Amino acid sequence: MIIGYARVSTVGQDLSIQKELLKKNGAKYIYEEKKSGKNLSREALQDCLINLQPYDTLMVTSLDRLGRSLKHAIDLLDNLEKNNIYLKVLDTGIDTSTPTGKFFYQVQSMFSELERTCILERTAAGREKARRDGKLTGRPLKISNDRIHLVMQDIESGIDISDACKFRGVSVPTFYRRIKRLQQA
Repeated sequence: MIIGYARVSTVGQDLSIQKELLKKNGAKYIYEEKKSGKNLSREALQDCLINLQPYDTLMVTSLDRLGRSLKHAIDLLDNLEKNNIYLKVLDTGIDTSTPTGKFFYQVQSMFSELERTCILERTAAGREKARRDGKLTGRPLKISNDRIHLVMQDIESGIDISDACKFRGVSVPTFYRRIKRLQQA
């Protein structure tokens, strides 16, 4: 039996194209979910793997639907192989029921991990450039600098740090992080 697995990274993305391709290529049942590929706790994938029987084929539209880590991909292939389950990847033509397919699966896994690493490096470089240019990165601050300054004034007037933070609605760890951030700026 051919079992499909479709995944998108965010709730706003659509699974319909993947599902259509899987059905068109013979998938009798399709497990689907909306979670990041780097997230290893994907319930639909785990359910799919548990329900696969020997000599079934797990079909995906592209290798990155299963994950982005080479280790995870190799572990998954080993697990499938150990249970006599095949993997078919539509966009690359990989079919692990053949020795050549197993080889190309491993090569493709390495390229997927390389792509993920390059994305992370470019993202980090962009954040660093924004930081050097004085642009704020990350989520917006929930507590204003004015409130941090009020906590500092309370402390300077003799009020205990924890009491001053509690009175102003700021957690002590947040207060220290923000002080450090203000000193760096």
